[in-house]
Amino acid sequence: MPFGIEVMGRVRELGSADDGVEISRRCGGWVRPVLDCAHMHATSDGAFTDVEPFAAALEAADAVLEPGAPFHVHFSDIAYANRNETRHLPYGAGTLRAEPLRDALQGFERPATVISESPDEESTRAIGTVLGAL
Repeated sequence: MPFGIEVMGRVRELGSADDGVEISRRCGGWVRPVLDCAHMHATSDGAFTDVEPFAAALEAADAVLEPGAPFHVHFSDIAYANRNETRHLPYGAGTLRAEPLRDALQGFERPATVISESPDEESTRAIGTVLGAL
């Protein structure tokens, strides 16, 4: 059974995207990186607004995942301060959007499982509508 290691939402914690990819690489396939977009957005001080940061994170994860294993991605909007998450927000209340993730995922053959961590059903539906356009 694979074990996921999630990107954390605080800049000084073990658990950056690079940490997760490296741990996965060293463990040889049974540990998989879990890309949490909200946490990556927070710890990058809001850098996940275009396709490129999403594509770079997906590319790093793609390099350590075995063939056929899906990307495992968490997504929600987020409030942050000093490169640390403060709380998950309803979709549209912050600056993280699903369109760049959708566009980045289109550049990969690998399937993806995207889990909404939004605080309400309306946000989860809105994110699903954007991502469902794949």
